[in-house]
Amino acid sequence: MDELVAFMRAQLDEDERSIRRLWGRTGGITVERYYRTPFDPSRALAEVDAKRQIIEEHTDSDGAICPTCTEQDTYRTPQAEPCRTLRLLALPYAGHPSCQEEWRP
Repeated sequence: MDELVAFMRAQLDEDERSIRRLWGRTGGITVERYYRTPFDPSRALAEVDAKRQIIEEHTDSDGAICPTCTEQDTYRTPQAEPCRTLRLLALPYAGHPSCQEEWRP
């Protein structure tokens, strides 16, 4: 699970840097630009932040099990593998060379 969490944090850091670079290049977003393109940098940054919060919610201090999923399902045996939520968050990065096949949901 540690590897997936580290991978996801690195991808989200890169996403944030890319969004900020693009936003800086376009001079921010204006109403006119917003209606011409579906890309809204402030929304994209909010999505990065939300994903980071989901990762924190699904990671315990030692990174071994998902406290959220284990807490919600008392019949589930805690496993060292990443929970389905984290694997779903990694799905958009499936084409990345560092993304591992076993992380697929």
